Amino acid sequence: MSRATKTLDNSKKSSKKRAEYTVINRFLSDLLRKNPDKHPADEYDHDPIEDISDML
Repeated sequence: MSRATKTLDNSKKSSKKRAEYTVINRFLSDLLRKNPDKHPADEYDHDPIEDISDML
């Protein structure tokens, strides 16, 4: 019985992840649709040193 419960829990987790990815993808698509001339990478101020310090 515990294996069945574990399997059901895993399917719930994966469906939640899929739903989350769908929401994120829709949000990003809407952003691109609203601002077709702007690329998200152009808006990002990339500072590799800051990225490394944030990871620590």
